[in-house]
Amino acid sequence: MKGTKISNMSERTVASALPARPLVAVAAADTILHAAVLMAQNNCGSALVLSAETIVGIVTERDILIKVVAKAVDPATTSVDAVMTKRPVCAHHDMPVTHALYTMRELGFRHIPVIDADRKPMGVFALRDALPEELAGADNLTQRVVRLTETLG
Repeated sequence: MKGTKISNMSERTVASALPARPLVAVAAADTILHAAVLMAQNNCGSALVLSAETIVGIVTERDILIKVVAKAVDPATTSVDAVMTKRPVCAHHDMPVTHALYTMRELGFRHIPVIDADRKPMGVFALRDALPEELAGADNLTQRVVRLTETLG
């Protein structure tokens, strides 16, 4: 029975796992201070950077900490464009959560934008949005990939 539950959890899509909160978005020309205030108001760790409803970047709390605060850069005069990750990898709305987690782990990030079938932004899936069973599923996927690589290598 427990194995079935894990299997069902791996079927959850990133779209269905998105938290019920508004899409937090900024423009590349906005200041980091503006982005940080929006993120704080919406209790989220990232903001999508949009241009005409297209994702051009993402700025995260970690970006702000490492690229602005730790370097004593003024957030009121620093543009989002100077700090954001440009052209971020996105998860398609129907991607299983475990696959998104695997991608995030392999590429070293904690937030992944989610897009719909028309490539329009739906939100951001964060590591903290995953269920324990999904994290375990991503671990299993990682182990399978390692074994396959070793076998083929």
